[in-house]
Amino acid sequence: MVLVSGFLAVLLNPIVVAIQRQLVPRRGAAVGIVTALALVVFLGMAVAFGSPLVTGITHLANQLPNYVGSAEQGRGWIGHLVSKYHIQNWVKRNSPKLVSYARCSASLR
Repeated sequence: MVLVSGFLAVLLNPIVVAIQRQLVPRRGAAVGIVTALALVVFLGMAVAFGSPLVTGITHLANQLPNYVGSAEQGRGWIGHLVSKYHIQNWVKRNSPKLVSYARCSASLR
C-alpha cells in the first residue's frame, strides 16, 4: 500500500505543482483539487469498464441453462468439446468424489 501511494504521489505531483502555479497558491488546496479529479477519473473508468462486465455476466447467467442443455445434447462448440473429451463420463465417474470434496471443503470453513 505504501509503494502504491508513493507511486501515485510521484505521478500526481507535477499536476499538483501546475495547479498550484496556475490556480491556487496553497499546496493543500491544489492537492485537494487533484485528489478530487483523480477520484472522478477513477470512478469514470470503473463505470466505463464495470458496466460491460456486469452486462456480460448477467447475459452469461441467463444463458447458462441453454449452454448446459446444448452441451449435454452434443450441440454447439461446447457440446463438441464435451463429446470429444468424454467429459460427461468423467463427471459421472467422479461426481461422488466431487461431492465429498465439496462437503469437506465447506466443513473446514
